[in-house]
Amino acid sequence: MGLLHKLWQRVSGENKTTGIVYIIYGAPHIYRHIFDSISQIRNVTDLPISIICDSQAAEIISSRDQSINLICKIGHDNDIDRRPGKYQKCFKPKLNGLRYLPYDTNIVIDCDCFFNKSFECLLSNDYDIGYCKEANYVYRHYTRDWNHSPYLWALNSGFMVIKKNKEWFKLYDTAVKIYNDYELGICTMPRWPDLRQLTDQWALGMAILRSHTITVKIFPGGWNVRRPNVKRIDSDIYMLHSRFHKDGNYRPTT
Repeated sequence: MGLLHKLWQRVSGENKTTGIVYIIYGAPHIYRHIFDSISQIRNVTDLPISIICDSQAAEIISSRDQSINLICKIGHDNDIDRRPGKYQKCFKPKLNGLRYLPYDTNIVIDCDCFFNKSFECLLSNDYDIGYCKEANYVYRHYTRDWNHSPYLWALNSGFMVIKKNKEWFKLYDTAVKIYNDYELGICTMPRWPDLRQLTDQWALGMAILRSHTITVKIFPGGWNVRRPNVKRIDSDIYMLHSRFHKDGNYRPTT
């Protein structure tokens, strides 16, 4: 009976874990909205929360909320930004942090994401990775008409559902290699004057395009609304991905 029970657990997914994951690092002001995001998400779901972070963030988080599972893995040599030039932010630690996802199903969320509804209705077994399309910030430019496309086909990594399976590991390894190849100049992109756009989500998107086996699900835009689309979206806003409220006022921190 013990063997049959273990087989049933494997087939049914009875023992599989699901949880929320934040990845934070660097100067504390970058993730200053983390506690407000956690507070709001606890209003819509009781799933466990883990934070993949550097040692400074771990100290800050543990001093305020000891119920959060901390995975202190960021800040090693492989997180060093090796891009030539100077850039305001490095997304390499975020990409590297995805290596340590703790659950079978990981809901990866940025610290400036605020949910008004539980995302659990989006969870299913028919895809390997799910996400929303990236907002097209360029269409706000004064030369663009308001009928310009509000989205890009690229993914936005601020809210992703990642199943930690063999397809994810294949995708992840490809994304890391792509990032490293461009960072070190092994690969170059025509008409790409610098490496500002070398981000975790760009590398993941390129890896998806190179995969022949991964199953992708694109969630409706209302589940990841960036500031350019707040006044444009014609559905309910289930999650606002912004340091500002819907009305444009800056969101205070607690």
